[in-house]
Amino acid sequence: MLGGPPLDDDLVIWTIYRNPKDFPDGYVTRPWTIVPGGNARPGMAHLSMTLEDARVNCGPGLTRIPRTPEDDPTVVESWI
Repeated sequence: MLGGPPLDDDLVIWTIYRNPKDFPDGYVTRPWTIVPGGNARPGMAHLSMTLEDARVNCGPGLTRIPRTPEDDPTVVESWI
């Protein structure tokens, strides 16, 4: 992963995708670390067959952010 793993004070947003091109038969959960300047650095993807399993990959204590019309069609939701 570019730049290494997130630090404790980094902002990480987890995004869940349904049927993206690289995993067309399931869900992908990917962390995005927001780095100085507002750029986002992707982390390692986690693959799941169900939305419930994909949500477990995000970890406990997070808040769900519903998708917006501007999101890519494969985005289900994000967690922060």
